[in-house]
Amino acid sequence: MKILLACLFGTAFAASAQAAVVIHDYNVGRVITVQYRGYIDNDHGGKYLTPLITALQTITFTGVSNGGKTYNFSVSTSNTSSVSSLLRSFAFDVETAKFKSASATGKFKQVYYNTAYPLNSGTRDVCFTVTSASCTTHDGGLAKGTTATSTFSLTFKVAPVKVALDDFVAKLHTLNPRIDGETYSIAYGTASTATPETATWVMMLLGFGAVGGAMRRRRELSPLQIA
Repeated sequence: MKILLACLFGTAFAASAQAAVVIHDYNVGRVITVQYRGYIDNDHGGKYLTPLITALQTITFTGVSNGGKTYNFSVSTSNTSSVSSLLRSFAFDVETAKFKSASATGKFKQVYYNTAYPLNSGTRDVCFTVTSASCTTHDGGLAKGTTATSTFSLTFKVAPVKVALDDFVAKLHTLNPRIDGETYSIAYGTASTATPETATWVMMLLGFGAVGGAMRRRRELSPLQIA
């Protein structure tokens, strides 16, 4: 039984980490953890993972405003890289056609939209950066071993009951020493939440019910029947 429960929990949290992070309007206080891993472009136009470039972010949903049209978040961002570097920006997709605009305060206070990241990373709906230059330039940022706080708000055309955030990415530059001759890195984020989504809870409860039913049937059998 312990093994089955462990499998159920493991599957639930793994599924949550792989999919888009969904925030309902009543999820005040919910924390999103984003772990970034850096990639380097090589001489042949490809990219490979480097363990030297990492970042960690916690995003807390603080509630809605503007008649439910604006979702507000506080953010703590840490540059946890092993080499000297500057974390300039982070970005993600907002998976709804109702997305209208964003605003921010603190370290990452500048907002850009539809930013195309290098290394064939694709375009992100919204990007937050430290200066008024674009999200992917080599200008300023959060130094290795430091943490900064900020806030951001996402405003929608109509009040949604939930929003989904996905495809987190960050830009780091001024790598010292260089990695394979490169001075910058694009870091991809894996987002997870502290608790499973509603559908996951249902799946887990069904599993618990199946385990309980099996145990009851086993207790009802006589020793002879079991043998």
